[in-house]
Formats: sequence, structure tokens, C-alpha cells
Amino acid sequence: MTSSDDPTDREMLDAFNLAENMIRECFEESSYSNLETAIFLLRQARDQLQETDPLRSNAIHHLSLALHARFNQYGWAEDFSEIFKLVGDMCADIKKGTFKPHVCP
Repeated sequence: MTSSDDPTDREMLDAFNLAENMIRECFEESSYSNLETAIFLLRQARDQLQETDPLRSNAIHHLSLALHARFNQYGWAEDFSEIFKLVGDMCADIKKGTFKPHVCP
């Protein structure tokens, strides 16, 4: 996110951080209660962030993880199809030099 004090930017950053924590909870605690909310917030972030914003890369990456978790839980083919589309988007962003994923410690 940009360093501006724009309330819209702050809201998007807060929503992204909330979704990121929900995804972490899914994987660390096998708790899927917030998975749908996380998917919604991550889709919103992906759609609203500029291609050059590093958070967009993170949103795409985390969205693919969330969809993978939901696919493992329910086996919905739509999730699997969307994961492949997201991987394609990430590859296109890598070629353009705009994919800057956050590296977890």
C-alpha cells in the first residue's frame, strides 16, 4: 500500500491484514470459519489495488492459498480453476516485473 494517509488506502491495508491473519489461522490452526471472508477480502484487494502495488502480488498469492484450502475442504472445481488463473496472473506479473511477493520469515 502507498504511504499516503488516504482513508481508502488505510481501509484496504486493514482489510488485507485481516484477510492475511485469517489465512494464517486456516493453516496453523486448521480453522476454516473465516475462510469465506478472507477470500472475499482478498478478491477485493486484488481487484482494487494497482498492478504496481506490492500488496496486489500478496493478495493474489494469499487468494490462491485460500482457494487451495477451500478446495481441499470441499473439492469445488471452480476453486481449482481459479487457482490456475491466479497462477497465470502471477506469471504475467513476473514477466512484467510487477510481481513482488512478501517473503515470510
